[in-house]
Amino acid sequence: MKAKEQTGEAPNYNKDSIKVLDLSNCTGLTSIGDYAFAGNDLTSIDLSNTEVAIIRYGTFSACDELTEVRLPKDLKTIEDGASGSSAFQNCNSLKHIYFYNVPTIGAQVFRNLNTSGLIIYYPSSWNSDGNSSLNTLKQRLGDNGGLTEGTYTLTPFTYPLGL
Repeated sequence: MKAKEQTGEAPNYNKDSIKVLDLSNCTGLTSIGDYAFAGNDLTSIDLSNTEVAIIRYGTFSACDELTEVRLPKDLKTIEDGASGSSAFQNCNSLKHIYFYNVPTIGAQVFRNLNTSGLIIYYPSSWNSDGNSSLNTLKQRLGDNGGLTEGTYTLTPFTYPLGL
């Protein structure tokens, strides 16, 4: 489903039938509710050009078929599961996560992931900032996110990627 920039009320749709959700053209999208896509059959989601600053707890939890996530460019926080499921908890097929910046990552956000083959993508420009951003991301993924270094591969990408 390729979303068009809209104002007003969201269209009605059967969210269980959506496999690919591309919200990258929804530049005015600022929030997504708790558990909005939890347990759905999504295979990929692109939030890259949205203005979503917080990915709330449980937003994509138990999306067993989710393989790729492009996080918002201006993302500030991925919430933990203190009030329930973590944002990406039990997304066992997740293999590609694109970070455009270094958000605060809540406790165990990526809990219960099958990390075999997991690739974390980061802007190649981070290699020229003395790896400060990259080191901060690795620390936040490990300290809070539940992903220890060595359980995933880090790969730079040239920004903008497909935008």
